Amino acid sequence: MSVMLERFKRDPYYVRLIEETWAEGNFAYALAQLRVQRGLTQRDVARRAGMKQSMLARLERAGQTPTITTVFRLMRALDARCEIGPEGITIHE
Repeated sequence: MSVMLERFKRDPYYVRLIEETWAEGNFAYALAQLRVQRGLTQRDVARRAGMKQSMLARLERAGQTPTITTVFRLMRALDARCEIGPEGITIHE
């Protein structure tokens, strides 16, 4: 198994894929944490953002990549800011 992992680490395609997956997971975790800190349910945030609760659930488990418009609507719904950079999307309260 470690031979395969070493090959993946050297292949630019897999390196990028791993980085993108990590960034999506990081955003998903931060989104869910902020929602919980604000004392809101997925339904509350989805309603404020004008989306279905099921879509928010997919975003929070990194099952879907958000569009810029979706990120904007979520930040407005949570009264938060975000920064988009090489490491992904960082949420600021």
